Amino acid sequence: MKIVEFIKSHTLILNLILIIGIILLGIHIYTLLTSVYLTIEFKELRPMHEKVYVFYKGLKIGRVTKMELCHDCQSTYVRVRLSYKGLKLPINTTAVFAKEKKKKKEIDFIELIYPKDPSQYLLSNGNIINGSSTIDVETYLANRDPDELEQIKENLLYSSENLNESLVQLSSLFVTMQDII
Repeated sequence: MKIVEFIKSHTLILNLILIIGIILLGIHIYTLLTSVYLTIEFKELRPMHEKVYVFYKGLKIGRVTKMELCHDCQSTYVRVRLSYKGLKLPINTTAVFAKEKKKKKEIDFIELIYPKDPSQYLLSNGNIINGSSTIDVETYLANRDPDELEQIKENLLYSSENLNESLVQLSSLFVTMQDII
């Protein structure tokens, strides 16, 4: 009895809540129908921070919705939603996970790369494309073991000595060629 009285006294508010719910449901269905949902498979992936957007030719065309391990735990699946209308990319499009520094803040993003030899088939919902991750040298060196850094330093020293000796040999070769000419 109390429920019926409550509904009769608050019909306007309940109707408003119902209309707002239907509008939000309609917007959600429209978004689902007009977006393309893809999966990008990364063999190696560094950590992602905050919101990560997807770009193509400098335009923001989507965003990352979810990250998860592949079923065999050998790669990472990144689920993305592309919301740019009319975007027609071949199925062999690839992705690069990169970082941009903007005002002392690092911003992660994914860039879709158009293939040199495009396929005749276009990307559609549920497709999986290959992705690669860039390496930031500063972060890479900061996360190395001190012994590894020492080894890298020795390798650089050895390489520079070899380069110097090669330049000396090349210089003597040019002198010999000049004498022959």
